[in-house]
Amino acid sequence: MRFFPRRALLAGASLATASALALSATAPALATVNDDGSKTVTVAAFTDLHGHLERVPNLAYQIEQIKAENPGDTIVASNGDSVGGSAYISSVQKDEPTIEALNAMGLQVSSAGNHEFDKGYKEDMAVGARLNKESSFPYLAANLTGADPEAIPPYTIIDTDSGVKVGFIGTAPISSPKDIAVDSFTNQGLAVTDPVAAVDKYAAQLKDGDESNGEADVVIALVHDDADIAAKVGENVDAAVGGHSHRKAELTTASGAPVIQPANFGKLLGRFDITVAADGEVSVDASMSEVADIEQTPEAPTNEQAMDIYSKAAAYAEKTNKTLAKIEGKALTARSSGAESTAVNMIADGFLAWGKDQKQGADLGYQNAGGTRADLDPNQDGKITVVESGTVQPFGNTLGTVEISGAQLIGLVEAQFGTDDSGKPRVKNAGFSRNLSYTYNPAAPEGSKVMDVRLDGKPVDPKSTYTVATTSYLLSSVFGEGKNRIDSTEVDLDAFNAWLQKVSPYKADQGQRGIGFTSSADSFKAGDKVEISLSSLSMTADEDKPTEAIMYDEKGNELGRGPVDNTLDGNETGKATFTITIPNYTEAGSYVYTIKAGATTGYVVLAFDQSAVAPDTGNGTEEAPADGSGQDDSDGTSAPGDTEGVPAPAGGRGQDVSGSATSRGSRVSALPRTGAESLGVAGVAFAMVAAGGVLVARRRADRA
Repeated sequence: MRFFPRRALLAGASLATASALALSATAPALATVNDDGSKTVTVAAFTDLHGHLERVPNLAYQIEQIKAENPGDTIVASNGDSVGGSAYISSVQKDEPTIEALNAMGLQVSSAGNHEFDKGYKEDMAVGARLNKESSFPYLAANLTGADPEAIPPYTIIDTDSGVKVGFIGTAPISSPKDIAVDSFTNQGLAVTDPVAAVDKYAAQLKDGDESNGEADVVIALVHDDADIAAKVGENVDAAVGGHSHRKAELTTASGAPVIQPANFGKLLGRFDITVAADGEVSVDASMSEVADIEQTPEAPTNEQAMDIYSKAAAYAEKTNKTLAKIEGKALTARSSGAESTAVNMIADGFLAWGKDQKQGADLGYQNAGGTRADLDPNQDGKITVVESGTVQPFGNTLGTVEISGAQLIGLVEAQFGTDDSGKPRVKNAGFSRNLSYTYNPAAPEGSKVMDVRLDGKPVDPKSTYTVATTSYLLSSVFGEGKNRIDSTEVDLDAFNAWLQKVSPYKADQGQRGIGFTSSADSFKAGDKVEISLSSLSMTADEDKPTEAIMYDEKGNELGRGPVDNTLDGNETGKATFTITIPNYTEAGSYVYTIKAGATTGYVVLAFDQSAVAPDTGNGTEEAPADGSGQDDSDGTSAPGDTEGVPAPAGGRGQDVSGSATSRGSRVSALPRTGAESLGVAGVAFAMVAAGGVLVARRRADRA
């Protein structure tokens, strides 16, 4: 699609995406100066390569073709994170092959992404430091204060053969410094400011007509933040590239400038064809093309030099490769953005095992989805190799532990359903070790979704202390306000690999940690038939899927069952709807109900006042399966009827700790909401939620 001059372009116009793997080498060459006196400049841009050399041969080929179309007036740009957090093929040699490839393909400018600082500012980015010294192009960060401008300038101006001056302004991610090595900032007086304000400041300077402070005919922003943030830049920017969040995006700014985000790992190559009219008017044609993975598409065209770099790196990686462990079942990343995955959960299991061996111990393991970069057994041959494991966890973080309160742990679960720094909604995608489970209401408002959180089958006590085993990166970011943080010297990948060897053959857990629960009414009386709707019962990759969901009462009696629809539906994949009968009880109290769907187990809580009790009519007397599937005791956890540790009412306002309304008469009240207070883990306002609380009424005071 053609982007006309921005003054005439309607905001909200969409971009066309080219689907060809390679651009045609026979396309007509663009004249340096067109017949009407205008000049055309082409910019080829990619982002978040992270050392994925398998796409570099075709990426370099496409860039070569673009240069052939517009020789002397083509600029190659990266939007940061070309190195760091890299695939094993690159990380095993400290990203040296990737730096060599970037130089070979003629990269001329890059923003400074967060991973360019992984080893620290002094080690990587200062004047004479490794990346700065070995890269034949500058790294830009207009919003980084305190750094030497000779090392990381705010902008650079590139002169093309036709005489067009193209100014590039780069920014580091607004989420820094938590995404950047801590010692790069806190110990060296560095800080990250608002990227949009920084871009607009220098864009205005480059177009103010004052030659003494630098002038550019065209200004392009390389914003190492999501495209939604990049799209907020002002009218002096002619085009922008987003990054950091690893998604594909095609947007426009308020003034009509195109904004593209070419995904990650070199999957897409962005292109701006920029026309500068004789009167200085700028118009931009923007597109993106797919880039071939040479391992998956060996027949794709390649650049000879880039292919040589890839081949040598692949051969070196293969020398270090060996089988670490055997695996039964699949440990895969999510196929829908933001959903749970078996791979992330499995890594959390490994972290918990490591933590239990430490002097301080650990109660659970935690891993972020962004720290898990690939399937653990991508070829599904039942073996995990050094290369496969190293590609999954390429960051080189150390492991550590931190103490948090139960309220903060519950809030950590709730925070998955909040919004991120750019206002985008989060969905559950954190990896928790298998001894943690939670139930949430997908229809509840933000901050009030989580209804039940358990460790080893017992409710999390908001007032208790729990020790989490996780990476050093997460210790300083997600758990920044935890207590007694201990960062070991053991690298996460090394510890995980040692655990794999110890537990081989490992049976992968296909179960969801969190499930969704809603019901057909707000309140019920004993004996009512209630429609139950469950969601998020299944993983989104091709793991084994449950075929049926079953709900049991506290004695293991079946209340109802229904088939599971495994149609891919993002975070809510795996749905079942069926009817249960509210049991009659002979005494008041709280009752834990168990939901089983294949490998997934979840819990909800029923709580009755004395006035809610009805005569026992024998409802729900069908026995649970003889194999014990009505209970979860695989890790020594309590049976569904064990209610020890259920939190007592709080607040003194006729509510339970979850914030439910008091039941009236003989009715039982459903709880779709939870109370909330502000708690800090990494400065995030977390909801304080009770462990337990669907179909809930206030417990009797004498049971508190």
